[in-house]
Amino acid sequence: MNDTNIIEKLLTEIENTIEKTINDLGAKYKRGQNIYDVPESIYGDYTTNVAMIYAKDLKINPRDLAEKLSTNLNSNSLQNGDKEPLIYTKVAGAGFINIKLNRSIYIEYIKDLSSRSILFYKEQFYNRDFIPFIKVKSKWKDKRVLMEYTNPNPFKIFHIGHLVQNTAGESLSRLLDLGGANQRRMCYQGDVGLHVAKTIWGMRKVKEQENLNDIELFAKGYVYGSQEYEKAENNKDDINSLNLIKEIKDLNKEIYKVKDELNNQNDIENQDQEYDESNYEHLYPFTGVKEEYNKGYYLSMNLFRGMYSLLGTNYNSYTEESRTATLCIPIIMENLNNGTDEHEINKKVFIKSDGAIVNDKEVTGGHTRVFVNSQGLPTYEAKDIGNFAYKIDASKTKGNLIYFGDDKGFDYSIVSTGNEIDEYFKLINKVIDIIFKNYKSKDDPSGKVQDYSGKQIHISNGMLRLSSGKMSSRKGSVIPADEMINDLTIALILKSGIEAEGMSSEDELRIKYLGINAFKFNFLKQAMGKDVIYDREKTTDVNGDSGVYINYTYARMKALIDKAKNENIEYGFYKMI
Repeated sequence: MNDTNIIEKLLTEIENTIEKTINDLGAKYKRGQNIYDVPESIYGDYTTNVAMIYAKDLKINPRDLAEKLSTNLNSNSLQNGDKEPLIYTKVAGAGFINIKLNRSIYIEYIKDLSSRSILFYKEQFYNRDFIPFIKVKSKWKDKRVLMEYTNPNPFKIFHIGHLVQNTAGESLSRLLDLGGANQRRMCYQGDVGLHVAKTIWGMRKVKEQENLNDIELFAKGYVYGSQEYEKAENNKDDINSLNLIKEIKDLNKEIYKVKDELNNQNDIENQDQEYDESNYEHLYPFTGVKEEYNKGYYLSMNLFRGMYSLLGTNYNSYTEESRTATLCIPIIMENLNNGTDEHEINKKVFIKSDGAIVNDKEVTGGHTRVFVNSQGLPTYEAKDIGNFAYKIDASKTKGNLIYFGDDKGFDYSIVSTGNEIDEYFKLINKVIDIIFKNYKSKDDPSGKVQDYSGKQIHISNGMLRLSSGKMSSRKGSVIPADEMINDLTIALILKSGIEAEGMSSEDELRIKYLGINAFKFNFLKQAMGKDVIYDREKTTDVNGDSGVYINYTYARMKALIDKAKNENIEYGFYKMI
């Protein structure tokens, strides 16, 4: 066995033939990234536009060159002598060459994997030991990548939209693993902001009306606070509405100060510890806003970590907006146009507007967004700038969880979100490209200037839609993730015919995992950019094109392997296809 799989070897031979043909015709062929996967398998497995790239230099019609390349590919050792050809080629369009591999190649590929069967029997389902044997050529090989996804905010509910974000982001991160990337997984969390103030304000009001435990109080607080704030915003002629808005905004400023104290004192710790309402006051004897904030944050993080454990996600780092907020203000002020120098005006990204700081559309293009509000507080936009600066510094800092081992930092920062904020990230990435074109980190003793323009990539996916329309946690119509998972679990138990009463906790957990897998499959089988309408019946379908059936197939094959082992029968994975 060797570490290069048969498909990768075949692609190398194809490129060797292309290289020889182009060079023999008089051009100088440049290797790499000329053969691509085909999005639609009906056209083949791979395609290349190499004929269109070199036709001009060779003064040959692109389609004629494609025919020449196709002929050579069909006449060399790739055709496997008297046996069936290893590849089939077809010229398409203006000069594309579509390439289809013989199915025998995939059988040999699976045979090779089956010979490494020891790798199948590790406890973890997602086995990184397997990656060296299945990855193929990729532009991401050895690239240093920060992969940011899911990003739920403390003081909010982890809802089904976050399930979608986690499904999309985790899948992308695993593809990066397969592509050979050197990757760090990150979760970026809004631990400060108006949503926190609304939640704490709402918790206070709800607590006066109802006798709730901490989790119930937390869940209802944000919905109530957001609804009341929105009503007040729509009724500013009323003095009570204006007072409510001021009260929540003043609380927001106080929360920023409290969080700075907590960050400096490192009071928030033991976040992996299970939340214990009865023991909390002993662990954290805080009072006032500090106590309210810390309890809500502590509870949020434990709920999130429990969900990540169910979903199979392991982050290297959790980044908080409160920390990126302290980084972004100096950067924004350095790039603020004060109107004192005409030459400088042309370089600055930000301008003042009605007491706030916004991007200058003349410099950035796109639309105008507020980066620092009239109260002097950074917005989401500003904190995303600070987050990028944090990534630069942290990826170079020894001891940091996203440190890459030297002062080179990362090659790419990838942010995975829903497509509803595509326009937002177009502007944010444009601002980043301008500010970080020639960036010198204050924490870098070498004083080296580096170009980080083009280093942040935003990848978006479609949204999950319900029959009632778009979800909104502010309106209280959001479905919490644990509710959906429990709903899927119950549906699968009913379809299985198993009596729920008396079911062991282990069996219930297995069915819960099955429901999660069914949800993920239902989303991922759609095109990434398209919205998906959630249908419980289709998601839990036990036949055909469903996650449940895929899991059944896996379990059936595993049972055959176990039976073969018990009866001392020689087996290979490919024999069960």
